[in-house]
Amino acid sequence: GVCDFHYGQVRDELRRIEGLLAGTYDSTAQASPNDLATIVKRDGAQTGVRITLILVDGTVIADSEVEPATMENHRWGRAEIEQALTIGSGFATRYSRTLKQDMIYYAQRREWVGVGEVVVRVSLPITRVESKLLYLRALIWIGGAASILLTAIIVYFVSRRLGRQIESLADAAARFSEGDLDYQVAPGSSREFLRLSASLNQMGRQLS
Repeated sequence: GVCDFHYGQVRDELRRIEGLLAGTYDSTAQASPNDLATIVKRDGAQTGVRITLILVDGTVIADSEVEPATMENHRWGRAEIEQALTIGSGFATRYSRTLKQDMIYYAQRREWVGVGEVVVRVSLPITRVESKLLYLRALIWIGGAASILLTAIIVYFVSRRLGRQIESLADAAARFSEGDLDYQVAPGSSREFLRLSASLNQMGRQLS
């Protein structure tokens, strides 16, 4: 449904952002911790995602939102990192013990010159994903309601026009039955009513 499609779009976007960032991080792999922290914080602000750089032993060397020195080892207990180290990449939706909120993660194992293997991880809070999902659902609901309203308006006006035409034909039949054969039926707006009114007028002339 809409939820699965939206989460699929979010995962694709996280994968795309990680790919763009990884290409630039390889050239800064041997930067000082302070410079690396500055880079990931800048990139996190520009992309709107949390960025974490992790060595294969689980040591966090940079994070766009939290000081690495305060973060626990990430080698175990984090599905996206375990998948990245095992098969190259991984997704996970889980509770972050660091940020104390549910997050959606994408992690990719990369080879950095002079450093070795590093995991580049990007993530978003579930609350932000859910808020966008609610917005999409609201747009779909509003679009559906507008479509129903427009259909109802069209049906109403078409019904009114048809009703007036049928009433005109009924009035003509009553006039003919009363002997008023000179009465002329007003032509209808549709082809069928136009032909029917012409036939009634012709019948009246023949009978008069």
